[in-house]
Amino acid sequence: MVNGANLPPVLYTADGATKLTTIAGDAIGNRELGGQVFEFNNARYLVTTLVGSEGSTVRDAGIRVYDITGEDIVEGMNSLIVDNISEKLVFSDSYGQNLNGNQAGDVKLFVDTENEAVYILSGAANNGFRVVKAVKNQ
Repeated sequence: MVNGANLPPVLYTADGATKLTTIAGDAIGNRELGGQVFEFNNARYLVTTLVGSEGSTVRDAGIRVYDITGEDIVEGMNSLIVDNISEKLVFSDSYGQNLNGNQAGDVKLFVDTENEAVYILSGAANNGFRVVKAVKNQ
């Protein structure tokens, strides 16, 4: 998966030769970085970090989690469209609106299968970090 400040998450084959799917920019918008996919609690999710304000544009820094459950990951990514994005957004958490001039941010995951929990670490320059824990069946 590749994404950037003006590039919504795009899924490629492992060798990078073939583009499999691109999430529509009007669905999740710009500045959602660090896209990671994980499976948890019998579902598949895409998690991103919003990186915060830029110039005169004020927006939240935070975490977004989308349900991309489907037959496979390509189908799941293709399911994120502007008409259903509010239904697909299953969790969001904001932790600042401070200026992030270089639009830097990232997200990392740790799935703890033994304790049936997932930890999401999100960070955005000049806005800080947030760690969120989700447990099975919550």
